[in-house]
Amino acid sequence: MYTVYCKGHLFSMNISYGVSPFYFVDCGKNISVENAENITFHTLTLYQDNATVTCMQGYRLKGKNHNNLTSEVIRCVDSGLWTSPSGCEKKDCRDPPISGHSSRKYNSTAYESEAIFQCESGYHTEHNTTITCTSSGHWDMHAPNCTEPVMLDFEKAPEVCAHGDNEILDPINIPNGRFPYLGKYFDVFRPNLNGFLALNYPPLYERYGAENSTLWEKYVDNHIVIAPLWTNIDTRNITGAGLCVHVLSNKTSDAKDMKQIEDLVQQYTNRSDFSVDVAIALTWRNATIHSPYMPGYELIKQQNLSMQAIVVTDGLYTYLLFNYNQEQFSIKPDNYTPVAAGYTYPGNFSGKILADRSNFTNLKNGSNVSPAVKGRWLHNVTYITDDMWDEVRCRKFHENQTLKEWTRQQLKNSYPCPCYEQDMKEDYAFKQNDSLWSNRDQYTHCYESWFFNSHDIKQRCCFRFGELRKEYPFAIGAEFNNPNNSILEAGFRQCCSAVNSQRYCHLYYDVNPPDDCSSWSPDDEGVFDS
Repeated sequence: MYTVYCKGHLFSMNISYGVSPFYFVDCGKNISVENAENITFHTLTLYQDNATVTCMQGYRLKGKNHNNLTSEVIRCVDSGLWTSPSGCEKKDCRDPPISGHSSRKYNSTAYESEAIFQCESGYHTEHNTTITCTSSGHWDMHAPNCTEPVMLDFEKAPEVCAHGDNEILDPINIPNGRFPYLGKYFDVFRPNLNGFLALNYPPLYERYGAENSTLWEKYVDNHIVIAPLWTNIDTRNITGAGLCVHVLSNKTSDAKDMKQIEDLVQQYTNRSDFSVDVAIALTWRNATIHSPYMPGYELIKQQNLSMQAIVVTDGLYTYLLFNYNQEQFSIKPDNYTPVAAGYTYPGNFSGKILADRSNFTNLKNGSNVSPAVKGRWLHNVTYITDDMWDEVRCRKFHENQTLKEWTRQQLKNSYPCPCYEQDMKEDYAFKQNDSLWSNRDQYTHCYESWFFNSHDIKQRCCFRFGELRKEYPFAIGAEFNNPNNSILEAGFRQCCSAVNSQRYCHLYYDVNPPDDCSSWSPDDEGVFDS
């Protein structure tokens, strides 16, 4: 018998009997592929039969990185072996995504690897900061969006925190006692747990907000109401819920808290000269809507409200900063409970309605300062009367300690005023000039030296009924022949303005005091400084 090999067949020939059967090559089922999940044989395992190799979940064929192929067909060849499979390796998600104001850390980009994100200082995210490479070969989430926190946190301890339902807090004094709001000054405020504060002493008992200007006027009851969201708020249902009140002023201990508010106002108003004088911050956290029908544990599941009202001034300009936490703004008021955001006009106590029941959810989704900070709104409540303008500038003038010290030194160098007008009349160094004091009466006469002395000072003296007036309203300061004189003239116009009935003149004379004749003696008569 002879055996002859043909491609893919074994041919046996028995010469003595003349029989010649064929036998096909069999590759068998013994196939081993690393990280393969399944091997499927299409028919048999003989020559030219096929099998499909499928990788495990999350794996792909080696060398096929571009398209993440997960299966391939192999064939039984004439050698009795299967064509060599590629093998399987973990899929690669490539570099993880990244967003602004964040950094990322990762050791691998293969299947099941993780990338951890961290927001820059001053930014935060409400979403997961870890993403995972999935079996599809893609990261399971986008990079977290790092944004400024909408609500501000403060280092200073709050003046008071309240927890309850329909609570009216005790009145709180405003530092400096001069808080401007739409043309009027206020020195006290009262917070209310139902989403508002009032800029005056008497409590406002109305629980709910008014949803139009006319009703607002009725319900505020002659109160100046500032309301980020005025409705029936309950803070009894969640541990740690409540209202906390911060009062910040231009003290060193409040500097960091004041700075973050100041930076925002400067950014949103383009007023780089805005310097916080006083700020009032009310922060509601984890509140719900009051409901007599739904128990607290059920309210928590579907309602949560965190928001903030910051009322800030530099002594002249005043702004309302309303912040609404986007992740904690799911409240659902009852059908019979009014809802309103807004503030009161002082004149007729009508309201500027910013939102009502129909659109209050827009407060968390929008912004009038930056699309990147959803839930933040800034409202200008500045109205500067002529009186206020002069007063503020006068007070700023009065704070100039360097100028105070300088004028006192000049007073020592000036030629002194006589104590009595009779002596003045005999002093040829002075001339009468009643125009120095425009509001003088017939019993008042003013004099000034003819020339600036060697210290560039021209002394001025006013007498009433023959006696030197050392106090306002007839006192008058010296004139100086240098740039400081224009500063003093401006200060005089602001502090002694007729608009404010000259009631701040004493601040001017504290900076530039007149001569009190204490250094004058008869020997001074007719003598100029040399």
